[in-house]
Amino acid sequence: MTPNLQPAEVGEAAVADAVAHCHRWLEDHADEARRLLEALYDDQEKLGIAFADGPIPTFLRPCFLTPRQDRRVQRSAELVLACAERVIRALPENDEVRRLIGLDPEEERLACLPSGLPRQVLVARPDALMVGEDVRFIELNADSPAGVAWTDQREEVFQELPFLADAPFAERLRGSCCRSFLAEAMREALWYHAGSEAASLAIVDWRDVKTRYEFKAVKRFFDASGLPTVIADPRELELRGDSLYANGTPINVIYRRVIIKELLARRDEPGVRDLLTAYEKGYVCVVNPFGAKVPGQKSFFAILSDERFDGLFSDAQNEMKRECIPFT
Repeated sequence: MTPNLQPAEVGEAAVADAVAHCHRWLEDHADEARRLLEALYDDQEKLGIAFADGPIPTFLRPCFLTPRQDRRVQRSAELVLACAERVIRALPENDEVRRLIGLDPEEERLACLPSGLPRQVLVARPDALMVGEDVRFIELNADSPAGVAWTDQREEVFQELPFLADAPFAERLRGSCCRSFLAEAMREALWYHAGSEAASLAIVDWRDVKTRYEFKAVKRFFDASGLPTVIADPRELELRGDSLYANGTPINVIYRRVIIKELLARRDEPGVRDLLTAYEKGYVCVVNPFGAKVPGQKSFFAILSDERFDGLFSDAQNEMKRECIPFT
């Protein structure tokens, strides 16, 4: 949660005061803590925020960022994603990059195919820790990141808790807008793939995955944003001529939540084979494309932390790498 003020108005002292307020309130109302946590889980359940048929564990303690820290996180994440695109582009021609990334032959072949998009990573979750004003990245989840819709919704639930809703700084808090960014990524993909054609999206993953509850939240938001969406298991896809269908609905953009390795392990199954064929022939746009497997590898950070590859990146990207990427 980020205070919605200018940098001069909110700094570390304001964040420290907010943290102290939360701690005092919880200490003064310790007997209410369990009831509050149960109510928090109940509210999450009403919104469909669940993982593997249970609530997502949390603490009665939000994380606050100043606007300056927020911008620092955003700028660092943008540079990491720009680095990802450069490594993806280097993959077909750079033997050492290819060796270090270490994709399976079929993963590598698909990663090198043109996707029709200017970027291979439209949706990502750069996982990081804040160390004071500094950002330290742990990994870049670019294959099939979960939690986009939950981030916004959990913040909304948190801000209704009494120690935040009634706090003196309550009006200065703002949350994230991850769902809007996600919808914008789908619109970008649609524009590049289909031009002015009407949107028709499918969220695709196995029907029994633990993150399946989030799909409904994403679908609700997409539908409300003018992006008609269906949820489909890969095995429910069907290629008819040059069109891909999901449960009878023609699809031009797939929000791919199924991870690449699992998809390829079942490539000979009906539906899965159709999806891969449609992607290779350019009949459907997949977000993220298969090139996103490259920065999703743990070895991606090994390339970023190795000075031998500095020539792949800009000066700003190399500076960010030295500051934000641990030696790997």
